[in-house]
Amino acid sequence: MKDEDDNKPLIVKTESSRDSENCSAKQSHSRNCSSCSQRVCHTMQSSGDFRLSDLSWKDICKIVLDLLKIYAKNSWKLLSLALLGVVLIYMLVGGLLTFFAVVLGIIAKFYYVQDNLLYHPNMPSNSRLFSHTPETFYLPGVDETENLMITTKDNVKIHIEILMQSVEKRAQAPTIVFFHGNAGNIGHRLPNAFAMFVHLGANVVLVEYRGYGRSSGTPSEYGLYYDAESALDFVLNHPKLGSSGVIVFGRSLGGAIAIYLASHPQYSQKIFALYSSLSRIKHISVPSLFISGQADTLVPKEMMNTLYEVRNLKNNPSTPPTRIYDVPASLNDDAFQEVRVS
Repeated sequence: MKDEDDNKPLIVKTESSRDSENCSAKQSHSRNCSSCSQRVCHTMQSSGDFRLSDLSWKDICKIVLDLLKIYAKNSWKLLSLALLGVVLIYMLVGGLLTFFAVVLGIIAKFYYVQDNLLYHPNMPSNSRLFSHTPETFYLPGVDETENLMITTKDNVKIHIEILMQSVEKRAQAPTIVFFHGNAGNIGHRLPNAFAMFVHLGANVVLVEYRGYGRSSGTPSEYGLYYDAESALDFVLNHPKLGSSGVIVFGRSLGGAIAIYLASHPQYSQKIFALYSSLSRIKHISVPSLFISGQADTLVPKEMMNTLYEVRNLKNNPSTPPTRIYDVPASLNDDAFQEVRVS
């Protein structure tokens, strides 16, 4: 890690939880726009005007039943074995112990499948089989790219894509390390990365979490922290990157990863699956920008305001600035597109 103040990571965080919808929208990215900025900033969005409050109890029950059907279909072998075990226990020891065994089994099952509720590397479908790279995606003006695998400290191979500014601009350009949300792959975020490349004049490094896209392994909170640490170390030691400062950018789930990097440079604290951003953000001492959509119903703007207020409590004249930007009448995905750099 570099010691110079201007090389400290800067966290730029935005809340955007509908990454699965956003991923599908990115695939409809048009190549027929009149300019490269239009090509990125006018990416189609699929979120529409949907609100959770629009659902009736009947709709919610139907969704829950559909999810249970899918779970039963995919886990019928395990369910059959579990049912057989329950019958055997009942025959051998009676009903009370069987009841406790069933309860413990259900708790254990939910404990082991909880990650499936958070991580969605297969949404949209085939996200693990196909991922756009800078070479296969139309990125006018990008002179040099890198598409490579790096190894984390626990020996997991993760995928990284890099968009570099021209040789003349590269030395003065900051480098943005982009941590995406909980669905899809980094190929779906190339339009976002290209927007940063064009409008911010930055080098952009896209990091693929373990278990996503072309990366190996299985996603977990602890594992994602390892991935982030390895990616940041890679950037700081890259001969062409990091000389003009590094920005860690987190979108949706990636926001928790970015906060972790900015607040725990030594990665020494034991992690248990909580993503405790509220406690960690107190320890950030670099310039910070918070972006949220005022119409966001999945991650309400009040959550971003709370993070901002906790972060701002420790501010003093010697502390780098902290700003919050609320995008008016914006949903999760729209907020990213509507932010303008002034």
